[in-house]
Amino acid sequence: MPCGVFKTSYAEDMAFIRYPIHKVGLALAVAFLVLYPIAFKDNPYMLYWMNYIAIFLIGAIGLNLLTGYAGQISLGHAAFMAIGAYVSTLATLRFGIPFIVAVPLGAFASMLFGLIFGIPSLRLKGFYLAIATLAAQYIVDFILVNPKLAWLTGGSAGLLVPPAEIFGFQITQTENADLYYYFIAVPSAVFFFVFAANLLRSDIGRSWIAIRDNDIAAEIMGINVFKYKLLAFAISSFYAGFAGGLWAFYVGYLTPEHYTIALSIEFVAMILIGGLGRLWGSLLGTIFVLTLPEILKTVVIPAISGFIPISAESLRPVIFGAIIIAFLIIEPKGLVELLRKIKEFIKLFPFPY
Repeated sequence: MPCGVFKTSYAEDMAFIRYPIHKVGLALAVAFLVLYPIAFKDNPYMLYWMNYIAIFLIGAIGLNLLTGYAGQISLGHAAFMAIGAYVSTLATLRFGIPFIVAVPLGAFASMLFGLIFGIPSLRLKGFYLAIATLAAQYIVDFILVNPKLAWLTGGSAGLLVPPAEIFGFQITQTENADLYYYFIAVPSAVFFFVFAANLLRSDIGRSWIAIRDNDIAAEIMGINVFKYKLLAFAISSFYAGFAGGLWAFYVGYLTPEHYTIALSIEFVAMILIGGLGRLWGSLLGTIFVLTLPEILKTVVIPAISGFIPISAESLRPVIFGAIIIAFLIIEPKGLVELLRKIKEFIKLFPFPY
């Protein structure tokens, strides 16, 4: 513990914010989120970038709960996101259900879908479970592009998503749509982050960690392994479905190309690069994975394209993949661990011994 910090009760020891430095960090984070839309109210791209990160952060947190904390590998996260997106969109298109109800409804539909594909986790582990969840991805892809279901899903052409409307005010058809959506996406991401942090401090989170470390030992201790594995799939799918619904209404157009296996792998990259089993790793990994391609496109590739006779679009995935591989070799525990090492170095400098 930091020098000078003393705990005199269990309540203090289990508090959500335990150290004074964390209170300072929280105050700075709140100030940043409040001032950000004021500073960039006339810059739609910066608002779009923040909304983009906030929405995909929700999905990344869900996958980190499942894989990083519960130890259940999933390669079908984009499929769960697609279920939430399509159900919420169809609920508004077909039945006129309002946006604020349709998005949670899509998340619940995704949760039920996740429960179905969580059943194999009772018998399957590791690589075999990953293949089972990969099946979910291909099943959803098949349903979405099937011509016989085009009357419902729109097929390969997709669906035009109705504008998000709250109490009669249409958000996505206004001049300041990005600004208005900021006050939906960012508070949603903060809520899901705090909810996950508190969930992990409960018996559910401790049970997940025990199952991740050794499921046989966890079962011997009296933990209902199957129950908590299913719960991990359900909550992870709910997060993905909610993110999918928000993304669909924000973009305004829904197509199966948005939810391919490539997106599932991107989510895996987010939690691996940020740090498995660390909520802050979800945030850092999301920012890294979503921002790096933009930096490559606007800065790195134009600088080197004159020396390499390859198109910019061909270079992007090559450089992106090489950076991810190099990063995982240098620091396999992710950005969170790298920042911890930097913090320890600064704290002990100049006497590291």
